Amino acid sequence: MVIWCSGKIDAEAQPALAGAFEISSIPTLMIGALPEAAPDELIDKARALDMDEVRGKFAVQREA
Repeated sequence: MVIWCSGKIDAEAQPALAGAFEISSIPTLMIGALPEAAPDELIDKARALDMDEVRGKFAVQREA
């Protein structure tokens, strides 16, 4: 099984990287494959999160 993922860069802040991937306009998607075990590992990590703690951290960041 192959899982696809995408990412983004700030082309204005990283012009050399944008040029290396021939990104000439926004939005541009770069897609790649993940190993078969990656989705299971991601799900396990998501299940292990303490969402009350995560929400608390976001609240602190919003207040700052």
